[in-house]
Amino acid sequence: MTARTGVAGIVLALATSSANAYEIETHGELTERAFLRSVVASSSVKWGRLGLQYGPNDDRQKFLDSKGQSATVLQLLRRGAAYEDDILPLPPRPLHHFYDPATGKGLSVDTVPLEGVLAPDVLNLIALVNATNQSSPDWVLDSPVVNEFSRPHLSDAMYKAYTSRDAATRRAMTGRMFEIVGRLVHHVQDMAQPQHVRNDAHLHDERLESACPARWQPFLEDPLCPLYRALRAPSSYELWTKRLPADALPLSGYANVYGDDGDGSFYRARRFWSNGGKGLAEFTSRNFFSAGTLSRTPPLRGAPLDVSVADLCAAAQPLPCPAVQADHVVRFFPSTVDDVLRPQAGGVNPHAAAESIFDADFRRIVAGDPVPTLNRFTFQQAHAYLLPRAVAYSAGLIDYLFRGAIDVEPPAEGVYGIVDTSLDGCDNPCGFRKLKVRLRNVTPGSETMGPGELRLVAKYRRNGCHRPDLAGHFGGPHFAGNACRLEERVSVSDPLPVVSSVARGLFGEERSFAFPGLELVPADATDLQLQVVFRGRLGEEADAVAVSTIDVAEPNFIAVANSTDHYFDADANAYRPSTGGIHPYRMESVKIWFADPAGQATPIASLAGLEAGQHAQLAVLGDRSGVRYWLRDVTQGVSYPDKEGATFPMQEFVLDESGAAPVYRTNCPVVLARGVYRQYVEMYIRDDRGTRFVPSSGAGNEAAKRRAGAKLAAMTCHDWVAPGDGGITDFSTLTPQFTPQTASTWAVQF
Repeated sequence: MTARTGVAGIVLALATSSANAYEIETHGELTERAFLRSVVASSSVKWGRLGLQYGPNDDRQKFLDSKGQSATVLQLLRRGAAYEDDILPLPPRPLHHFYDPATGKGLSVDTVPLEGVLAPDVLNLIALVNATNQSSPDWVLDSPVVNEFSRPHLSDAMYKAYTSRDAATRRAMTGRMFEIVGRLVHHVQDMAQPQHVRNDAHLHDERLESACPARWQPFLEDPLCPLYRALRAPSSYELWTKRLPADALPLSGYANVYGDDGDGSFYRARRFWSNGGKGLAEFTSRNFFSAGTLSRTPPLRGAPLDVSVADLCAAAQPLPCPAVQADHVVRFFPSTVDDVLRPQAGGVNPHAAAESIFDADFRRIVAGDPVPTLNRFTFQQAHAYLLPRAVAYSAGLIDYLFRGAIDVEPPAEGVYGIVDTSLDGCDNPCGFRKLKVRLRNVTPGSETMGPGELRLVAKYRRNGCHRPDLAGHFGGPHFAGNACRLEERVSVSDPLPVVSSVARGLFGEERSFAFPGLELVPADATDLQLQVVFRGRLGEEADAVAVSTIDVAEPNFIAVANSTDHYFDADANAYRPSTGGIHPYRMESVKIWFADPAGQATPIASLAGLEAGQHAQLAVLGDRSGVRYWLRDVTQGVSYPDKEGATFPMQEFVLDESGAAPVYRTNCPVVLARGVYRQYVEMYIRDDRGTRFVPSSGAGNEAAKRRAGAKLAAMTCHDWVAPGDGGITDFSTLTPQFTPQTASTWAVQF
């Protein structure tokens, strides 16, 4: 390589293992512990809002990292923490992992001691690096162009992870989202390494150690080795931390600084670094020395105390402790640890700094007077304060990044969507083009959500066996089990502007979302989730993303049928045509509500008459817990009792994984009712006395229930006899049979 190219490589090697605050494995342990302690991971409600089906380390739920490798959520976080120390492509990332709260600046190498030692062009290159370095918070929070893994890029990844229509893009962006979070918390953890908050450069690279021996060898070494030797400064703190096993690191004992146990002042990401004395960089810089800044205060040193080396080494963990001379002592200087955030968590640090003839590992380095130093015992005391805070601040930042929260409930109409499924009443493909939700901003604290925009995303699979007559549903002749379950898809609504803010009040606000073109939510959707995605101002952040996911019941099909063109002959246990003195009934009107009509006079769906031998069907989206409904009719010549606030449980397709092999089916099978299959049907019938039966809502026989394992809620299925067996629920002899083509059309007001 040319001399100048090599110079650049050596200078940029400040960011290899040289400038790392903690080793990769240490960052991984800190990140994993922080994530598992966060509200995001520990709260099933918060985890559910993100729409993730499995736990953070479940192999069934993997996404792609920035290098195209598949990983679980927890692995992505650890990888992000590791990748943040990458040195390629140039410039190396760790150059931007420094922040001195006393100056507000990042890493800057002092060139004065190097004048006369290094060539002028080398000094100029170092000056150029100094001029272009950014401090850690500037680099990671406000560098959307230079740093592709910054806070602004996290918002982009989150938004695309939920709103991209392409499955591969969603998978990649979800992986990128969690990887960036791992990279961001890496920076917070670096603020718990004293050298990174006191501008104490510590160049050390194992590859250059072997390439550049300590003694100069003319013509036999790279001409840039003198530069490396001039800048070489291994970090004893990091080398000592690396030697300790992960289970020996003190990582607990300090409560998270944001979230349920947090302090309300962390309402800006930058405040995790600097926050009126409460930031982690401020805490570390104020209370701990680094090898290159032993003369800088604070902290203030207290009265020294001489301690026998033999006593120190006898109790040292881990061993060995090389110094064993009984007459040697180490002079320790105490300090007072000042915790502005939680004063009770401060205290005395008995080993803030030292003075001895030994190096950090207690090997003798001087023959004369003791020298100021830091050693394994000062590091041990620093660990006790710094590592628990590295975890607590990292967990706090994770919760901050995912703090946006929206409660999602059904609108005043009681269901999220309704559509007439008749051939005349539904588009082709048939589905929901409008969904309504009630939203409420429940972000912790008093942070305002808005202005910005909202989108509603429907994530689902499709039942590839679906037919308009429901013969392709569980229980029908065309249902093929697992083969019917198609790949996951999403439908994304048009954006809705949030001019001011999403309501925080008790009742929130209703929003209506339109799904244009082929973006509709199909009537054959299964495994359905609705995700409300907000992007815009959140508190003091100009560009944040909040998402809330609710697992709703897939489309449920509700039918009414006027079968009074026949009557049931109890003596014959069969139906006969309504002739002679037994006349059919005309239903003058049928009206349905899914919320108490006392609060809304207009029914959500109505039929302006239903003649004998006619039927109608609609589909609704509602909560999994069930939907209440009011069904009122006006029928010629007879009074049928209304349904007032009745509840039916919503049926769902579920991939039941409780057995040896996954099984795809619903809670209950569909039933054949006069030529078509139904989930729910209010069958208006009569006998020779004129009374009506509505068998679909009757109690079923316990033995007749069909459930897909423990994952499906217990519910009573239809207990109808098979066609041809006779009885009140055998409609096989009624003619003409119903078909989807003969269905009447509902008038829907939604």
